[in-house]
Amino acid sequence: MRIVYGFLVAVVVFAFLVSGQAVLAQCSPDWARDLFAAEGLGGATYAYVNSLCVFRGELYAGGTFLAAGNVPVSYIARWNGTSWRGVGSGVNGYVQAMCEYNGELYAGGHFTSAGGVEVNFIARWDGESWHPVGSGTDGPVLSLCVYNGELYAGGAFTTAGGVSTLHIAKWNGSSWSAVGTGLDGGVFPYVFALCVYNGELYAGGGFQLAGNVPTSYIARWNGESWQAVSSGVNNFVQSLCVFDGKLCAGGDFTQAGGVPAARIACWDGSSWQALGSGMNQSVRALREFNGALYAAGAFTSAGGTAANRIAKWDGNYWQALGEGIGGDYPVVYSLCDYDDGLGAGKALYAGGYFSSAGGYESFCIARWGCETAVTSIPQAKQSFDNRLVNLTGVVSTLATGQVFYVSEVIGEAQVSGIRVELSDNNIDPGHLVSVTGRVKTNTNGERYIRAWSAQSGEPAIAKPVYMTAKNLGGGPFGFAGAAGQTGVVDGVGLNNIGLLVRVCGRFTQIDDQTFLLDDGGAQVRCIATPGVIVGPTWHYVAVTGVCSCVRDGQAVYPQLIVNAAQGVEFPD
Repeated sequence: MRIVYGFLVAVVVFAFLVSGQAVLAQCSPDWARDLFAAEGLGGATYAYVNSLCVFRGELYAGGTFLAAGNVPVSYIARWNGTSWRGVGSGVNGYVQAMCEYNGELYAGGHFTSAGGVEVNFIARWDGESWHPVGSGTDGPVLSLCVYNGELYAGGAFTTAGGVSTLHIAKWNGSSWSAVGTGLDGGVFPYVFALCVYNGELYAGGGFQLAGNVPTSYIARWNGESWQAVSSGVNNFVQSLCVFDGKLCAGGDFTQAGGVPAARIACWDGSSWQALGSGMNQSVRALREFNGALYAAGAFTSAGGTAANRIAKWDGNYWQALGEGIGGDYPVVYSLCDYDDGLGAGKALYAGGYFSSAGGYESFCIARWGCETAVTSIPQAKQSFDNRLVNLTGVVSTLATGQVFYVSEVIGEAQVSGIRVELSDNNIDPGHLVSVTGRVKTNTNGERYIRAWSAQSGEPAIAKPVYMTAKNLGGGPFGFAGAAGQTGVVDGVGLNNIGLLVRVCGRFTQIDDQTFLLDDGGAQVRCIATPGVIVGPTWHYVAVTGVCSCVRDGQAVYPQLIVNAAQGVEFPD
């Protein structure tokens, strides 16, 4: 029986995998639901993200937060599309800017140590440990950019490496040097943004002088001297980005080169141009993504169109991104595109101070883009955590009010099963159900779907598979690193965690809802679901239930969630 069953399931699983892959399709871009709710960034009273940067295939986030999901971090963390990790022991103050240079990640901000090493407002991460960048600066580094083979840093400092550098300096990999006589003038003569355009380095911020050249919040450096950018703008420049052959600036200004330009404008090398009617409040981040310009900040309208803190310019018009970003006084400070492995290539990530994106909970970080959903249980079990799932199956067992199990069925024969968690789901066993959610792994090592939707359908049957106790659980299924359903101790054969099974054996009661079943080959712990009566005088029992698992230390053991039990009593 077991050999036939294993062969049948293996064949059908392969068929589902092939057919499932064939139907994967791209979607329209949207905000990712339930990706950064429990897995968001926080841990501080005013937690927010200032900077995002891709380094060695991971997305790094820097800001004021002290937790990434359930992982304690210190102002910086990295995301691989599945889970968060710390960056060593982090830094001891806010991270404001990040940039890759010479194969290392450089971070600047309001910190003086990184990984326990004194660094003074800027540090470099080699993938394993933190290092100082010379003797650092004497004030916060707020922006970073690579130009002509050197790393340029802008901020609120006046010296770098002991050298006089008014608010901007360059690092060649071994020493700091000045950039002309620096940038100064104004109440807040700091450098907030740096960007390379047409072979020159552009700096934006709160300054009024570039060397001896009068400027107005923006200037350009050709490697030898500073120059004005026409007549500049009339207030702070917070962000810079190249788009469609032009340099685009975002900030708090309302004019650029004497032309009305509400918080955003583009420079073509000779003149400034507005982008539609602009925004009603500050633009703090700009990013070219998939052929369009994305702007984000504190605004609520773009080009006269309602757009909550983020909008897209297609070259002619501004468009909102769904419901946009929400929360109490939300602001987006950073944008970055990243291929997170969740399907359909790169997505646009937004970081800032907010609690929702697209109307969904999303704490301080959000994802905009397409996702390709997995459409079968075998795919879900082999996917990394956080992969979108959209599948239909048969409800085999209702474990609790918020947990049920779904099986994929051909005819009435099961081929695979998986746990689903959804509070107040009103789902009944013996019906088809369409489930939408994300793949997760619980502390017991069991893969499950954390769902936000479960639509019940027509009646359907999932017949239990008769098994022996020692065959429960099975070996790993597609297990590699963080992906796949792990197997149980000494488990062999196809993994059957999540499957509705029928097992018989000797009964030993533990408490009113828990007992052991021993069929002579192995012993398994059984948990009765609400409504199942456990008879204290039973000697033998036949049970129907779902094969789950439980962790004990590093070991994972099978466990039956029983929805029907028929016991045999011996007369006295």
